[in-house]
Amino acid sequence: MKLKDSLESQGQYLFKNRGFIPLLFVLFSIPVSYFNSYDYLTQYEAIEYIVLISSLLFVFCGHCIRIHVVLSRNESTSGRNRDGQVANSLNTDGWYSLVRNPLYFANFLIWFGLSIYLFSFLLSILLFLAFWIYYERIIYAEESYLQKKFEKPYDDWCMNTPLIIPKFTGYKPVGLKFSIKKTVLNEYPSFLSTSTCFLFVYLLREYCQYKNLDLDFTVVISAGLILIFGLCARFYKYSKRAKNP
Repeated sequence: MKLKDSLESQGQYLFKNRGFIPLLFVLFSIPVSYFNSYDYLTQYEAIEYIVLISSLLFVFCGHCIRIHVVLSRNESTSGRNRDGQVANSLNTDGWYSLVRNPLYFANFLIWFGLSIYLFSFLLSILLFLAFWIYYERIIYAEESYLQKKFEKPYDDWCMNTPLIIPKFTGYKPVGLKFSIKKTVLNEYPSFLSTSTCFLFVYLLREYCQYKNLDLDFTVVISAGLILIFGLCARFYKYSKRAKNP
């Protein structure tokens, strides 16, 4: 098989299984965190707060980008579909006027933020490499599909828009109106994934740092809120489907 065909085939496979990224993060984080040193965090409380704020800032920015993209994205695109590529139109406005893959850029910010909280330079490097290898092939498959479908308009857009690192000029606004319904229906799996992983890395770091797992009131309440939000979001989603089959 030609390298081009091999990369495209790998990209299609990874596209259909991209929901396993949180699991990969968890698998990477356990051994890395176990052998990591948290002496600085234990000795200097200020560093612990800086790490927490930095982590939350990356995660928050990532989700803000995702929400903005979801609200302005054409409905006839792949979205969370994992069966295959779908695109009846070419998105070039909003975040798509700054970067060709805004959702993947947002995902990187979220997962990088989580890795920061574990205070492991090694994990951040491993995450960066895994992210690049994983999404490089997905992007290759997506771009091959889009180039065949839209040809010159797609080539022109690629010439003026970066692949994964956003530019800071040339923003084309879209008629964006915030919708809590659309946000919840499209983004609740991402919110659940991030909040669950954040709770996991918090407990993992606490155990590795203090050799003790303290399931205090805050942890129990956080886990309960995540569970309630997930159940309510799924109920809301399926009730909407029942009303609009």
